[in-house]
Amino acid sequence: MEKNRINELNKQGREMLKPNWDDLKTRETPRGLGETSPDVVKDYDKESIIIELKKEEIKNISSKTLHEVIESRRSLRKYQDVPLNMDQLSYLFYETARLFYIENSRSYRAYPTGGATASLETYVYINKVDNLEKGMYRYLPVSGDLMFMYNNLELEDKVNKAIKRQLRGGAAVFFWTTIPYRTEHKYSFTSHKMIAMEAGHACQNLSLASEAIDFGCVAISAYNQELCDEVLKVDGENEFCIYLAVVGKK
Repeated sequence: MEKNRINELNKQGREMLKPNWDDLKTRETPRGLGETSPDVVKDYDKESIIIELKKEEIKNISSKTLHEVIESRRSLRKYQDVPLNMDQLSYLFYETARLFYIENSRSYRAYPTGGATASLETYVYINKVDNLEKGMYRYLPVSGDLMFMYNNLELEDKVNKAIKRQLRGGAAVFFWTTIPYRTEHKYSFTSHKMIAMEAGHACQNLSLASEAIDFGCVAISAYNQELCDEVLKVDGENEFCIYLAVVGKK
């Protein structure tokens, strides 16, 4: 019975990876039913503490070529006790999560996203960054800055536990959540493969951007879902963690 159950779960997972797009034409979608388009970015409390990041002026921080970055990139799980500086942190967000523009409920980002639906939100746990308080932050794509969320004495241990003790002294942990309805509104049952692909695109940008500034990065898909959602303060249903990566000095 156990083998049959595993086979059935595997079968369900495989079906998610091969949705029938011909069926989409014959099924009603929320958009097709006239439902209002979801917001393409999350709102935030305007009284929050905002950390300004550098934007255009940071794009030439690395002298490496794209070929050199791809050639030398490896998943890195051991780090020096060296912090990121604010220029480096700004660069990682600039190349990983930047919003180009919003048009007609479409959101154009630094990574590919199905139908410009951009289901992802980007959070970061700051562990070691010069002149920046440790804690949980959320990236604000419209302004390109960080919003401080919170910090407490237990946060580092909770984050490390949530990511199955894979912090390993890293400087920062990038978390991607998905708000699935942004994509479901347009693409219905085909959305979930697209959302997973979107997360992969964003993480690859981070991995290459980290390599460009001589930091290492490791993508992590094995994490405690409930604990990650808890530390990110998301509801786990309409928004939940889908992927994360640790960044640290080589």
